[in-house]
Amino acid sequence: MLIALVIAPSWPAQGDFPESRVKAALLYNFAKFVEWPTASSRGPLTICTLGADEALEEALHLDVEGKSVGGRTVRTRAFSRPAELELCHVLFVQVERRADLDAVLETAAAAPMLTVGDGVEFTRQGGMIGIFLEGRKPRFDINLTVVRRSELRIHAQLLRLANSVRDSR
Repeated sequence: MLIALVIAPSWPAQGDFPESRVKAALLYNFAKFVEWPTASSRGPLTICTLGADEALEEALHLDVEGKSVGGRTVRTRAFSRPAELELCHVLFVQVERRADLDAVLETAAAAPMLTVGDGVEFTRQGGMIGIFLEGRKPRFDINLTVVRRSELRIHAQLLRLANSVRDSR
């Protein structure tokens, strides 16, 4: 399913499959290819947004809420302040100012949390996965250096699907 979402389709045209639903599907599928440390792998898996538009929040609620990842029920939550993020497993970040992004990523670094954001710059700015368009096709980059600093493990299958993997080992 992830392969079909990432490689095969074009980014939907207005009126077709909305961009927000594609992003929601990517966030859900990314979670399937990540391992959290034992202490964080109990209970529901929470996919959060910070600063995202209402369309993405709605798509997550309608298309992802209640599904399962590794036997864990997926919950979705939307936040407006970084201080509220401690219960997130996957965090989609959409902030305008660099200072805000730095604060969010610093908060996220204190927990085993997969950070995902828009654009090729997101991984260069310290995020883990950056989603972007190449032509009309959704793509993503992974910053494996940042992932390694957390207690998360990304499966090789997801790494192979990435447009690029940053790794400063």
